[in-house]
Amino acid sequence: MSALLSRLISRWAAIALLIILTGCAAGPKFETQGVDPAITPQYAAAHIDTVRDHNVIWGGIILSCINLKDRTEIEVLSYPLDSAQRPDVNAQANGRFLIIKEEYLEAADYAPGRIISVSGALQNTRVGQVGEISYTYPVIQPQAIYLWRRDGLPASSVHFGIGVSISR
Repeated sequence: MSALLSRLISRWAAIALLIILTGCAAGPKFETQGVDPAITPQYAAAHIDTVRDHNVIWGGIILSCINLKDRTEIEVLSYPLDSAQRPDVNAQANGRFLIIKEEYLEAADYAPGRIISVSGALQNTRVGQVGEISYTYPVIQPQAIYLWRRDGLPASSVHFGIGVSISR
């Protein structure tokens, strides 16, 4: 009887482990082929004529999100990405950039302070203001946007629990 119980527990443990690992997302799955990681927002702003239409994967902290009539504009303070394509906000910032999405995005979701990763093509630059200083922003037309959870963990659609759950 003990051998049967041991096999049963082993099987359930293996099934539970498989389910848990399936729910552990590592972050966005951006296509990295053809992306030059050496192109930073600062470099793109200074050399837009040579990097226009190049694909990049950037990320950082959202500074603002503005909904306009036909698009949403997100200003991001850029940070280097780690191996999961999550911005390393403990590193030194490497410039600012704009994401211009030709549709409505909910500004409450894309609120200042949220962490974002984006893949897309460099389109052009736009001159704006940072305080009293003129600033040249590289502009990305996004192919994919990944908004990181507020607690910093990747999103997971698998949840386990026993008993009563109260969600906010």
